Amino acid sequence: MSIRRMLFLYISVGSGHQQAADAIVKAINQLNPQIQTLSVNSFNYISPLLEKIVNSIYMAIIKATPEVWDYLYDNPKIVGKTAEVRKFINKINSPGLIRLVEEFNPDVIVCTQAFPSGIISAYKEKTNSDISLVAVPTDYIVHSYWVSNKIDLYIVPSEDTKNILTHSIIPEEKILPYGIPINPLFRLKHDKAKIFRELNLNPDLPVLLVMGGSQGLGRLYKITMHLEKIDVPFQIIIVTGTNGFLRERLERRQPHFRKVTKIFGYVTNIYELMEISTLIITKAGGLTVAESLAKGVPLVIINPIPGQEEKNTQFLLREGVALRAENAKHLNSLIKDLFSHPEKIKEMRQKATVLGKPNAAINIANLLINLK
Repeated sequence: MSIRRMLFLYISVGSGHQQAADAIVKAINQLNPQIQTLSVNSFNYISPLLEKIVNSIYMAIIKATPEVWDYLYDNPKIVGKTAEVRKFINKINSPGLIRLVEEFNPDVIVCTQAFPSGIISAYKEKTNSDISLVAVPTDYIVHSYWVSNKIDLYIVPSEDTKNILTHSIIPEEKILPYGIPINPLFRLKHDKAKIFRELNLNPDLPVLLVMGGSQGLGRLYKITMHLEKIDVPFQIIIVTGTNGFLRERLERRQPHFRKVTKIFGYVTNIYELMEISTLIITKAGGLTVAESLAKGVPLVIINPIPGQEEKNTQFLLREGVALRAENAKHLNSLIKDLFSHPEKIKEMRQKATVLGKPNAAINIANLLINLK
């Protein structure tokens, strides 16, 4: 089969799901620009109102009662009890996406989130379609909502993830541990001296990168205030994402900081910031983790979202590429200890480099282009 068109389905603009899809599309354009690609925000395409409602409910649960999300996430009881409800929701929401599929007529559909994957799986079962359906999860532990015998291929972050999937009904030969697809620019080595100059930072001092995903979540203001008190020399870069309120609050406080601190909003050059980073403080979103590992930068995890980010954290701790801070006070002691013992950071960097998959997007693109 000669691949001519590929459809990419994700949810939520700016999300890790979209970033993963975009990374593969960029790689495909590099390898074979003749292939027509289309990327679609599934929730928004089906119903902009539905997207707003779902995102609002999710954020409300995460902020107010995260233990509820922890209970709901990949709970076998919930998965089983909601099976019929999910079938009904898919049936209601599927007509729009199915029209898109039939009009665009792709040879391959790539889903970087489980919701559209479920809809396309049901469509394939109903119509006996031979469209290749590829699942690309963006977290290191794959939850049960991904499991379907209508998915032709799973491209997962690691061998660990592959082993988890093989315990369900998925045959081993359908699972490839290529990694989470990230911007192909993460494959490249960037000029550190130039980056230090452009940011007006000292190349002889460690750099601590603080970030909370695209939305700037994770009590970054409080974290920054505590980091300021650590009595070892380092510089700080803070990325607030789309959280404008947080950025303004930090910038008002910035003249009083004792440490050199650079504050950014949503950035498109995170690969450059990670290039010069010694450590990254974050909340363990799948894309951020994959990017950090691709650059060989150890992580200190604080305030991971229950469910997917908690699972990512457990994976990182097992692999020895991250430490977990239980609170801001504990974070201070971890950072001080690491910067006082650079050999610990060096060991974590070596492990991160081994675990990182900077070529994931290119490898996945090459695989998709040559699907039979």
